[in-house]
Amino acid sequence: MISILYIPQGLAYGMMVGVPPIYGIYTGIVGPLVYTFLGTSHQASTGAYAIVSLMVGSVVEQASNGGNKLDSDTNSTPALCCSERMRNADPMEAVKISSLLAFYVGIIQVVLGLLNAGLLAVWLSDQLVEGLTSGAAVHVLFSQLKSMTGMRNLPRTSDNFGIIKFAICFSRNMNTISYQTAICSFICCAFLLFSKMIVDPILKPWMKIKFPMELLVVIFSIVLSYLGSGTPFDLNVAIVGEIEAGMKAPTMHDFSYTDAVICSAFSIAIVSFVIHIALAKLVAKGLNYQVNANQEWLALGSMHTIASFFGCFAGGLSLSRTITSANLGTKSQLSTVVVVSVLLIVVFGAAPLFTHLPKPVLSCIVVIAMKDLYVQLYFSHRLFHQSIIDFFIFAVTFSATVLINVNLGLAIGIVFALLTVVLRSQWAESVCMGRIPGTSDFKGIGHYRAAMEVPGIKICCSATGLDPLMILAELKGKEKKKKRGYDSIRGHSEKGQKIEAPDEEIELTVRRRCVQSQKPTVDRVEKDELVQLTHIVVDCSSFPYIDLMGVDALARAHNDYKAINITVFFACCKVAVRQMFEYSSFYEHVPKTFMFVSLADAVSRAQYEQELQVRPPIEEMFNQDVIDSLSPEDASMGSSTPALESTQKSSQQTPRTPRMNQAERAAASNNSEAQEETAKPTSLNQ
Repeated sequence: MISILYIPQGLAYGMMVGVPPIYGIYTGIVGPLVYTFLGTSHQASTGAYAIVSLMVGSVVEQASNGGNKLDSDTNSTPALCCSERMRNADPMEAVKISSLLAFYVGIIQVVLGLLNAGLLAVWLSDQLVEGLTSGAAVHVLFSQLKSMTGMRNLPRTSDNFGIIKFAICFSRNMNTISYQTAICSFICCAFLLFSKMIVDPILKPWMKIKFPMELLVVIFSIVLSYLGSGTPFDLNVAIVGEIEAGMKAPTMHDFSYTDAVICSAFSIAIVSFVIHIALAKLVAKGLNYQVNANQEWLALGSMHTIASFFGCFAGGLSLSRTITSANLGTKSQLSTVVVVSVLLIVVFGAAPLFTHLPKPVLSCIVVIAMKDLYVQLYFSHRLFHQSIIDFFIFAVTFSATVLINVNLGLAIGIVFALLTVVLRSQWAESVCMGRIPGTSDFKGIGHYRAAMEVPGIKICCSATGLDPLMILAELKGKEKKKKRGYDSIRGHSEKGQKIEAPDEEIELTVRRRCVQSQKPTVDRVEKDELVQLTHIVVDCSSFPYIDLMGVDALARAHNDYKAINITVFFACCKVAVRQMFEYSSFYEHVPKTFMFVSLADAVSRAQYEQELQVRPPIEEMFNQDVIDSLSPEDASMGSSTPALESTQKSSQQTPRTPRMNQAERAAASNNSEAQEETAKPTSLNQ
């Protein structure tokens, strides 16, 4: 079944490249046979593929027109169209160029595989690949309009902004459309769409394979073209022409075209791998097995390198054939041997039968094969509601691919995707964390309702990436607000005036929130316990790495806060971050004792240091008037004044009730109520 699908597609993709269509069948024989022994995807159907064939065809067209020679029939067309009209490449020259290009593509892929470049698959997100393939599908559609309409003097779409030039020239030359060719293309597209959208869904519950409408259209069109040739019923459409049976022996490449193809070989190698690995992982995920990305580099490179000596052009993995192979229950690449055997029979026995195959039929097969990519483009607006950044990655890659070309579209998409990563790290959300009561877990305050801030300790965490300057700037701003609120409370308290302070500043200074409708007064503030910020804990768990600038910023922040008696701890540092601290001069400024394995350890140490720093308020020990009456001599001799002695005697005669917090007062009230209830039965018995 896979061979039946590949025969019309291989012929169509060969025509797209510019070589004799039978070379598309050759590409499906040698390359897949090599991949059978080296590939790790069990269901991958390699060979000719539309997007890669489009890129190869553009290189062949540019390399064969190195002198920008124009056809003689372009004088009657506008300057915009004739300026881009090149002569068609000689078929054998196109074979030399495409095979040399496949050779360099294979060499590049083998080198990247040896360099473990499988990481490249991680850089390319699904949205970037979708934008690239959708943009390339638009190029495929425009490139086939010439064959589907029979128009001449149209510019190629592979140049920069080639689609815009093509659209302008196409609109100017609408009167040159061949109606026989257009009608033939319309009928073929209608049958192919009918099969994909109606017949296949109906047969899907009963059949694992797709209806072979492509092969039926090819056979039917060959019969009509052959029977109508030289009669009044002649179709008058371009045909493939004479095809020789068999395969030629391997030949050495003509390296004189190296300068024309070497630059494009790199981009084609990457695009071929990106599409291949994306589809291979998609199928492998559904069947619960793994695909080795580095091994796929080597498999594709070896496939292209060896196949290039047989005149084959660069290809890739076909989605339609791969999905069909998976639905048929394929378990290994041994099925490829069967496909290759059928294709060999076609090449050596039935190749001359394709002589009368109309070219518009092949173009229709190429365009309809991209149907899923066109549908993907239609539903791309859903990305905007799911993720704006991913939507822009898709939009930028798609626009660059369509307006410029596939090569630059890939480069622009990668650069833009990496730029979004940088911007996300710079705009990372920094939050203060609090403890979940009864646990040692710390979560963002405001993100979790149960998260409670630890008094006197600020726990800071950056959601992604590391921007120490931004984190510390926020901490300094909060510290300045807290200090202003504390100074204003202390100043007004000494003067016995009411405080006119915002609720936000009071919230930073007191242990519990006191947001009220009326303005707070000194009496209210004095009853609440003032909490001085003593420690800052930086959660480093989200720092994948740190550079010298980040190390210097953290060390500088530690010294700045140390000058105002605030200790900075660092917790949950990864190995790479700790190694950077070791290699740099970080520990010359920050003691290693300030580094903690977990946030709970850092907070426990901070609370322990807070307890060591607690002292009873001076107002509870002495009266301010008594302190002012002390002379320097009395203080040095240790003698007491009469006022002080009287104060001490009164304190000895009248014992002072110790201060109780809210929990202790509640416990005392419960004990008193319990004592009253137990006393009542005793009095009754008496």
